[in-house]
Amino acid sequence: MGSSDASQARNIHQYPQHSQEKLALQAEIEPAVQRAESGSPPEAETIQQLEQALLKTRKRFDSFISAAGHELRTPLTTIKGNAQLALRRLEKLRRKVGQQEQIDASTLGADLERLQQPLDYIVYRVNEQDKMISDLLDVSRVQSGKISIVMRPCNLVQIVQNAVQNTHEMDRIIDLTVPEEESQITIHADPERVEQALNALLSNAMKYSMPDRPVKVMLTIEEREASRMAQVQVQDYGTGIPADELDNIWDISYRVKGIEVQDGSSVGLGLGLFLFRALIERQQGAIGVHSVPGEGSLFWFTLPLAQQES
Repeated sequence: MGSSDASQARNIHQYPQHSQEKLALQAEIEPAVQRAESGSPPEAETIQQLEQALLKTRKRFDSFISAAGHELRTPLTTIKGNAQLALRRLEKLRRKVGQQEQIDASTLGADLERLQQPLDYIVYRVNEQDKMISDLLDVSRVQSGKISIVMRPCNLVQIVQNAVQNTHEMDRIIDLTVPEEESQITIHADPERVEQALNALLSNAMKYSMPDRPVKVMLTIEEREASRMAQVQVQDYGTGIPADELDNIWDISYRVKGIEVQDGSSVGLGLGLFLFRALIERQQGAIGVHSVPGEGSLFWFTLPLAQQES
């Protein structure tokens, strides 16, 4: 589905640069701000509205901290358990070596493989936790306006190919479509941040679709009224998202009720789509989503071409 088709669909959502949550909070406190600026004393009703808005914010924050603490502790528990298992197997192997002058090569190979299994899992969990911590730090930088984005001419085709190549280790089918006539599509952006945003979409698509279903990545150039834009679409054939939930999926740590992870670990802070949106919009891009429950979701983003591509 192209962006022109998606814009006509019932469940299409294209988003401005301010989150629904931020706009709602701003609407609640704006009257109080205006009265304060005018020098008028706040009314009791205004004070109550402010208290309610602050309470909502505090509850959201407490909920996120609680969830983050749980998610960050989960990998540590499995890391510790597998480290203890590896130590026990190493000690058993050491005793066996000490008791025998010679050990059959096949027996030794089997023992070493059993030792390697928990060590491999430790590395997997460490990488998983490292990503969560990196995402958490990036969210903090986004909210404080200190996120590092270094804009320069870069090849979007190469960025997309790198992101898709990195998913091959996950043993998933990724169908990549790039315009045959375009070996290079130059955008003015931060290539590392664009790849980070695309990785968030790919991770989301794979997590909420069955492992035997493909994920499609499509790169196109869209003609707009006064400009040409590069567009990247990520299509999955998973559970889909109800229309009344589409406004909420970009919020920090929001999880759609009733939607279960279909592939991979359910461990995560729920920051991927929030970061995706923030990173694209800070590079003068736009995002959107079209989703049908039971059929899947199509996420997309556009970025302006560099001047020489216009």
